[in-house]
Amino acid sequence: MRRFRWVFEISLAIALIATTGPVAFAGSSAGGVPPGGNRVLRGKTSQGLRIQVAMNRIRGGWGVQELDFGIDLKCQDGERISGGMGIFWGAPQHPVQDERFVIDEVNSDIALHFHGRIGPRAGSGTIELAIPVLTSDEKAQTCTSKERTWTLKRTSPALDASCCAPEPTAGRPAFAMTARVEHGAVHVTRSMNVGEAGKAALRRARHYSGSTSQDMKAKFTTEQFDANRRVVDLSFGFGIRCQDGTGFTLGTGWGFGGHTGPRLNESGSFGFDSVDIFEGFHVHGRLGAHAGSGTAADNMPALTQDEQAMLCTSKERDWEVKREARPVPVGTAPSATEVVRTTSR
Repeated sequence: MRRFRWVFEISLAIALIATTGPVAFAGSSAGGVPPGGNRVLRGKTSQGLRIQVAMNRIRGGWGVQELDFGIDLKCQDGERISGGMGIFWGAPQHPVQDERFVIDEVNSDIALHFHGRIGPRAGSGTIELAIPVLTSDEKAQTCTSKERTWTLKRTSPALDASCCAPEPTAGRPAFAMTARVEHGAVHVTRSMNVGEAGKAALRRARHYSGSTSQDMKAKFTTEQFDANRRVVDLSFGFGIRCQDGTGFTLGTGWGFGGHTGPRLNESGSFGFDSVDIFEGFHVHGRLGAHAGSGTAADNMPALTQDEQAMLCTSKERDWEVKREARPVPVGTAPSATEVVRTTSR
């Protein structure tokens, strides 16, 4: 099953492009790197996981360009998750004195605190990460690494984007996330993989498209498997409102490998409910030969500005779709579950 959003059991690789703010790196020596060039430092955190920082040469010194690190988190209910996180800035930050910096980035998706010093050849400091997740009954809670130390040494100029995601740990969920903040807008994409879902045969496909009662997209693809027709792909847009009154838009989609998707009964009715630590997604309705309708809802956790967990929800929304005239795809669907969530705040 391929899923466009968050799920369990893959190595974590989060990426964020942060807003410009009081974040800076400085170095008295450019080390022969031309303006616009990078230098890379690598090391480990006190959790024994890898960390990598890419510095970018700017006029007057150096700015941070990229941060990647592995991280282990413990949740309020005792659940543990682990993985790697990558943070990419759209433009390097300005240097400060004594090569010291303070990054405190708190939004509804993460709370990151990265402090320390990075010079031309080495660096050290502290790091702490907290993220919001859902419990099995769709309550919001936080997971945190607590404050950890890190040390770095300068290596080669080459970047290794996959440097820091640890190997998946049996029985421990992990996730992937990317976020881009530009001109005050945040776009977040997350993904998870829950393992093998079996082989799929794409045949006799029907494609449907339409909208929800929020005037956002609703799409489905169904295929015939022996005596049963099943949903093999679906995607929705949602307007989300949080408990603190803030809101954002969300795109979420799922792809099911083989005959693992929701089964349509004789009348075309179906239901799908999935709840994991990052999302509670519910869609129910009917898909006929020419059209369909039903309800959908999406719930997820977020952080307040004081780093407390809160619930964000679309509430239950209606949807209507009509069948499209499209060629039937030929091929094999992915065998693993992948979920990607995209938000705009």
